[in-house]
Amino acid sequence: MKNACVNMSIIGTFRLMVTLMKPLITEKIILMLCCNQLLVLMFLYSSKSYAEQPIVIRYNAPVEENDPQKDYFVLLLKEICQLYQEKGTACSLVPVSLPMVLQRQLKSLDKQLIDVVWTVTNKEREAKFLPVRIPLMKGLIGYRIAVVNNKHAPVFQKKYDLMQLKKLRLAQGRGWPDATILQNNGFNVVETAWYETLYKDTALGLFDYTLRGVLEVYSEFEKFNQNNIYIDQNLLFKYPSAMYFFVKKDNIKLANQIQRALEGLIESGRFSELLTRFKNHQQALSQAKLEQRITVELTNSSFPLQTTKQLNSKLVIQPD
Repeated sequence: MKNACVNMSIIGTFRLMVTLMKPLITEKIILMLCCNQLLVLMFLYSSKSYAEQPIVIRYNAPVEENDPQKDYFVLLLKEICQLYQEKGTACSLVPVSLPMVLQRQLKSLDKQLIDVVWTVTNKEREAKFLPVRIPLMKGLIGYRIAVVNNKHAPVFQKKYDLMQLKKLRLAQGRGWPDATILQNNGFNVVETAWYETLYKDTALGLFDYTLRGVLEVYSEFEKFNQNNIYIDQNLLFKYPSAMYFFVKKDNIKLANQIQRALEGLIESGRFSELLTRFKNHQQALSQAKLEQRITVELTNSSFPLQTTKQLNSKLVIQPD
């Protein structure tokens, strides 16, 4: 009987405590629910705001009009912006009209005077800047064709002598990754400040030949229009290489935005279409007759490992 009374007393005390604490428990539960709903609303609002934040991309505008190769990369940037605009995000391109050689462009990128640069990748650049790892020319930047002083035509035959080729003075732009690649392969590379002088100085005999990308050599040759030089039709110098968009190292947001847009262009087929149907590219691939050339295979020790993994992917074209 005594134990029953004690138990009844305990139960009564417990009921009293629950009654007194009920408002506090209810208030706490309501507060927790409100906080959770507030967090969800904040997340949805921030996601919406992030998506709608305008994208502004400053780039180095081509100094000269009718520069087909640079026009192609500007076209890619326009396609990127158009893709975001179609999805409701404002995007604008701002050309910075300053004459800049590549090294100055990279310095301007580091100083945030421009937001993006397109250039050939190497380990040094990827250590200093942030690459968007989509080869903008699908590996074709590593396909090089010789522009030769007429005097040296006998050397550039299908039955070529590599040692003879390596002894000739090969002109390349100062600071170009290609200069280092060719030096590492044993070529006699002479660097010059402005690529516009490559053709003139080769014609004058200051250099014996220069190597230019398959997609750019024909339009450049026509543009600079020099006598005493010709485009070789026999050899194709080939090494692993990729042209990337680069942004400042800490500009991860812009890098991701460019990456997503390029992936969208690849998925839709638009990326390949732009590359192969761009007027100058189409003409160059037709004129180059790659399948009829003898390939001179070269190595690229400065090629980043992450980029090497792309060589057999759908991101790289393998012309017949």
